[in-house]
Amino acid sequence: EPRFVTAYGEEPWFPRAPEEPAEILEDFRRFVTAVARSEAADVHWAVQHELVRQLPLGHVGRLEAMADTLALVRAHVPEALWPTETRHENRTPLPLPPTAYDEATAAALNDHYRADLEEYGYDPVQPVEDPDAEAGWARGIAPLLPLVRETIERHARIGQLHRMARRTRALERSLERSETRRSGHSLSPVMTNLEDQPDFNVRWGWAEGELDLGFTAVVRAKNEAQALPWVLPPLLRAVRRVILVDNGSTDGTAEIARQVAAGAGAADRLEVHAYPFSVARCGEEHLGTPAASVHNLAYFYNWSFSHVRTGYALKWDADMVLTDTAVAALRDLAWQLEGAQVVVKIPRYPLYVADERRAFLDVGLANTEPWAWPNRPGYFFVKAMEWEQPSWPADLPVLILPDWSCVELKHLDADEFDHWSSTSFDTTSRTQRKRREWEVFHALAEGGAPPPNVVPVEAPEGTHVIDYVRSTWLPQRAAGAGDLGERVVRRLARLAV
Repeated sequence: EPRFVTAYGEEPWFPRAPEEPAEILEDFRRFVTAVARSEAADVHWAVQHELVRQLPLGHVGRLEAMADTLALVRAHVPEALWPTETRHENRTPLPLPPTAYDEATAAALNDHYRADLEEYGYDPVQPVEDPDAEAGWARGIAPLLPLVRETIERHARIGQLHRMARRTRALERSLERSETRRSGHSLSPVMTNLEDQPDFNVRWGWAEGELDLGFTAVVRAKNEAQALPWVLPPLLRAVRRVILVDNGSTDGTAEIARQVAAGAGAADRLEVHAYPFSVARCGEEHLGTPAASVHNLAYFYNWSFSHVRTGYALKWDADMVLTDTAVAALRDLAWQLEGAQVVVKIPRYPLYVADERRAFLDVGLANTEPWAWPNRPGYFFVKAMEWEQPSWPADLPVLILPDWSCVELKHLDADEFDHWSSTSFDTTSRTQRKRREWEVFHALAEGGAPPPNVVPVEAPEGTHVIDYVRSTWLPQRAAGAGDLGERVVRRLARLAV
């Protein structure tokens, strides 16, 4: 385990990668005596009764009587939530040898844990000398030692990756701090760009007069005509205005947006802007693009959000579809947050659309990132490692909309990852969510069985599956879970005001 290697790897009692069974026995005895001498100190090996007395526990269970503890726990858990089977165990392939404790080791352990043994009614450990039993144990585990050594080597590599990840996170924090300092002039009403394009300088709307109440949703879109008929109608009902920034679409995205808004009776609340510059894709392209360039993601986001003229800005992707519950929550928050500074998060789930009646919902992956924040000085985007990063004052209150509020559309007949410069999502923990989406998308697009926690959904004849999921499937799921999330949102919103 990397943490223990770092803390104790140089100690004389630290176990070796075993070549022979006898080495395991020797190292175990050295370890036990090191614990008794307090040389090996960790909560896993601590005297337990002193820790337990610090907690108001009504029951202390015993592993050999686990059923008694589970029965007490089960009395407090609804039947529907009780697991049907135990899914994890921590079984070792190397059992304790019958002769593990010789005279010296048993005496050291019994002295160290004397109070625990008495408190919980366990007998002291007795030393055992049985050469035949020890020889039988050695014969049984000898074939496993190559596997043990391989596991140790794998954990050593994991330790190296952990150290590299820490260095990468430190570099990322340094990059974000430097970009935040460089972007500090965003407290000024204007940000300029490296390409000297004055028409695309960032001129923040909060500097141009009094702001209206409510939310403005900022939708950045490129070739999203297929999704907009599902995305825009509930969004237009939820917010005061929608700003759509078209980044060089070739499928009529802007015109479709205008048609959808007109059909919803909200043409006057849709504002369309064109951003004609190619924007670096997430990943290496973004990292290699200067933050002040019109081609950088952070600059593109700042320019897009500079058009907001309401008290709150809502970051919205052109493939995200709200439920009516979320529409109502945002409409309520529009007045509840007047005068407050709060970050709003909205849970969303990927919906993989196969055709008009069939889709797959990944209920095991909820992305609950910040989507809304105040539109005022000090709120802007900076360049991070793979993408843009919102920056705002520290320690802001956070509100989370109810679960099952939103789905993110992914059409299985489209390229849903073309905004990434590389799809090697397993190189950093920051892209684990994208790796999950990549794996699920390709499993479904290639006709495979749905991965775990991916639920197939089929709409009734005559109903599009996106509308069915939004208006029927998700509300039914939310109703089954109760309305706690909505009550929490409303209560926290009142407190924020």
